[in-house]
Amino acid sequence: MCWPGSFTLLSELSITGQTARRARGPDPRDLRDLRERRRERLLFRGDAVEDPDGTRPPLAWAVFWHGVYGTGLVKWGYVLWDAGRVEGSGARAVLERE
Repeated sequence: MCWPGSFTLLSELSITGQTARRARGPDPRDLRDLRERRRERLLFRGDAVEDPDGTRPPLAWAVFWHGVYGTGLVKWGYVLWDAGRVEGSGARAVLERE
């Protein structure tokens, strides 16, 4: 997958790519950056809940960001887990400490 300007998905998700994105500052046209600056609430509503604005974060993402919108890098493995696995494995407690 390529982004405009020949950026690849992997390059954008790398530490270098994220550092460069942060150095450029927030993009006023990017709703995600706006939500992060406003510290909007981003709550877990369930693994299969339809959300009218299209925002349905996994439990691990919502816990990691303390219930507010965040766009930085996180450890993807546990972000992709469903709520049952996050709770059952004890990962939630680990996330809450980070």
